[in-house]
Amino acid sequence: MATVTDWLRSSAPDELVTDLAEHISMWSTDAVNLESFLARLDLGPGSHARFESARRLWASFWLLMLLPDGLAHGRNPPGTLERQAERVLTRYRWTKCRVPDSRERSGP
Repeated sequence: MATVTDWLRSSAPDELVTDLAEHISMWSTDAVNLESFLARLDLGPGSHARFESARRLWASFWLLMLLPDGLAHGRNPPGTLERQAERVLTRYRWTKCRVPDSRERSGP
C-alpha cells in the first residue's frame, strides 16, 4: 500500500518538504537530485524565506541527531556526521549572515 501526500494542499507544505529535503536518507546516498527537485517547487511570495528557515531548522535537527549521543549516530555510515555538518554550514552561509570571529569580538 502506498500513501500519496499532496504537499501543496497540506497545512504546512514548507515544513513537510523541508523535512523531506533535509532527511538523511534523501542526500546520504546521492540517489535523489535534491536541488533539482527543490528547484521545481513553486514558492509563492514570502515562502522562500520561510522555506530556507525551515531547511536550516531541519538541517540543524539532523546534525544534533547524528552527534555521538544522538539517536541517529549509530545507524548511518561513517562520515555522515561530517557531511551533515557541511550541509548545516551551507544552509547558514546562504543567508549571508556573518558571525565575527574571535579577533573581531570586543569585550572582556
